[in-house]
Amino acid sequence: MAMIALKAPSIQVTVVDLNAARIAAWKSDTLPIYEPGLDEVVRQVRGRNLHFSTAVADGIRDADIIFVSVNTPTKTYGVGAGRAADLRYIESVARTIAEHADGPKIIVEKSTIPVKTAETIKDILAANSRGHTFQVLSNPEFLAEGTAVADLTAPDRVLIGGERTPGGEVAIQKLVDVYAHWVPRERIITTNLWSSEMAKLVANAFLAQRISSINSISALCEATGADVDEVAHAIGRDSRIGPKFLKASLGFGGSCFQKDILNLSYLRAFRPARGGRLLGERRADERLAEAPLLPPDRQLPLQHRRGQAHRGAGLRLQEGYQRHPGIPGDRRLPRPARGAGPRGGL
Repeated sequence: MAMIALKAPSIQVTVVDLNAARIAAWKSDTLPIYEPGLDEVVRQVRGRNLHFSTAVADGIRDADIIFVSVNTPTKTYGVGAGRAADLRYIESVARTIAEHADGPKIIVEKSTIPVKTAETIKDILAANSRGHTFQVLSNPEFLAEGTAVADLTAPDRVLIGGERTPGGEVAIQKLVDVYAHWVPRERIITTNLWSSEMAKLVANAFLAQRISSINSISALCEATGADVDEVAHAIGRDSRIGPKFLKASLGFGGSCFQKDILNLSYLRAFRPARGGRLLGERRADERLAEAPLLPPDRQLPLQHRRGQAHRGAGLRLQEGYQRHPGIPGDRRLPRPARGAGPRGGL
């Protein structure tokens, strides 16, 4: 929000929160979070067109566009515990907006949320509002700690998803116009709602997969005398691969990657598919799609009889057999015959 206030001085931005201590911190000389460059941005616009308040109801009534930025942790109990996202705060905000809105509003999801969350928000707004119309957009952030201000100043892309209806297209364009104050139009991507919600989860899954992949290769490097940093540098010079997220380490840190991978794998396993079949009721070969989502200690080769498909780095084979991580106990699958493995080169 501070970047919008900085780059679009004609727009009044009000950040509201029920937590009075947090709002007081945003008004003070010591911000509640640290990010290089953020303090300077806030100081430039605070009191001019960036305001902080605990008057949530007034903020909702005065706003034309409402950005929803709340925590969406992994559920700790109930259906989906340990994998699904906890949407209680999203649902609470939707009810609060419906209660206090006195006219049409554009609601923008900024939090990382499961696909189809916008549908839940729309249902809550429709059930609790007083006849007002709402448009729900998805506008996820793609930021990294330590470079967030730079990422906001010159983003690789801004993603905006909305309904492909006349009202949805108008709402999308209004948000595009906000970012167009400083982001080139060719970097503003517009999609449908579900594509935008999905893209955020998939982006983090792909980044985490790169880290897990180079970590798997590091074990092979140690066994063969290769230097994993030199290998990463060599493959990173390939324009199809690129150098980022190829630093071998203990694993990926922070909460976002783990939370979003769990969320995506939960969606993959249990979301009803078209035609009525649950994705959780999939064939054995379809489980191959989950291989990149397994934690490092389970990233073993996967194979099945039909098609002899398998994937993995650092194959650990026993004579005649290999263990499948998805099969409990001592049940094993025959090792593929010589020459039956995947073909193709780079």
